[in-house]
Amino acid sequence: MLGDAVVRACADQGFTLDHIEWFRSDWQRGGGSTGFATLRSASLESPIPVVIKLPVGPVEKRWTCALSDDPLAPTPRVLAHGDELAGTDLSWLVIERIPGAPVGHDLSPATIRQMLQACAAVQARCEAHAPVIGPPAELPFDRLIDKSRQVAKLGVIAGAQVWAHALRDVARALPTLVKRWNGRTINAWCHGDLHGGNALRRADGSICLIDLALIHPGHWLEDALYLERVTWSRSIAQTQRTAPVDSPASANDTHQIGSQEATPESRLPQHHEGWRGKQFGERHAFSHHADHLHQPAGRADRKHKHDNRQSRDSQTPSLLSQLASFRRELGLACDDDYGQLANIRRVLMAACAPAWIEREGNPRHLAHALEIIERLLPQVAR
Repeated sequence: MLGDAVVRACADQGFTLDHIEWFRSDWQRGGGSTGFATLRSASLESPIPVVIKLPVGPVEKRWTCALSDDPLAPTPRVLAHGDELAGTDLSWLVIERIPGAPVGHDLSPATIRQMLQACAAVQARCEAHAPVIGPPAELPFDRLIDKSRQVAKLGVIAGAQVWAHALRDVARALPTLVKRWNGRTINAWCHGDLHGGNALRRADGSICLIDLALIHPGHWLEDALYLERVTWSRSIAQTQRTAPVDSPASANDTHQIGSQEATPESRLPQHHEGWRGKQFGERHAFSHHADHLHQPAGRADRKHKHDNRQSRDSQTPSLLSQLASFRRELGLACDDDYGQLANIRRVLMAACAPAWIEREGNPRHLAHALEIIERLLPQVAR
């Protein structure tokens, strides 16, 4: 019925919509539907492959339509849209279908740079369209970390006792950490869902960012940290392929590290009944060494000449420093002292990982989260 309603609504706008193929994506919930189709019109030189999305929330519809009209925005073109179907308040979009798979299956450093460049462009064009206003929606870190502590207490995750001690320390520092994070400067419209599954490559080689439902006011670094976080479950294993002697050595064993040193991941079992959640971040993984992203206070891309690991990674700028560079090129505000703020956010999100075990139950992801807490909490709790 909704398919027929979309066809009629497009006809009212001068388009013929046919060859609709509906499907349900794994991220969709409730009554959401997506379909492929072909759009024809006398105003179009040739039929255009399109994607139908319905229902569409107000944030996604607002920004998808607004940026569609902006030639500088690396986002999809909207061909038809509306706020009503079959006499019902229901927003919908018909957007161009960009051929090819999302870039998440094969993210090279060059592609990562393109994604961050596109992200900076989206932040810039959103700011050009509307001033950054309104308090951002804040996560209930106190409740989430309480839930994480309950999960650790139940012993359903590997290294539960280590997690319990780490989360106890986070809870003690939580009021200070949350106050500092909530006091951050709100200086950007953030994409909010930056990962390889939401990046498509156009025929000219440029990157197009899709799914704008989570655009929100925040600090510009949030997008880079989100992209970093969804790769935690792979960042360790990927770098082990060329790991030096002082790094975990086993790249083939996905649940254990063949290192004599006790690392957070070495505490994880090869199998546990608790791991029933999705392999969070697996679809969006890329072979980027995450260790150099987690720096002490000061600039996140600051080098430490006595840190061998840092010197190994110095040739690859961090995601934060790359996004900062692209923002500066576009004339956007970009505070220099963002390293400590980034580390506060890393610790807070890492401490929430056990609470989200159903979707973040990947052993590598939890191991990396625990390692982040152990390494960064002493720095940011001061």
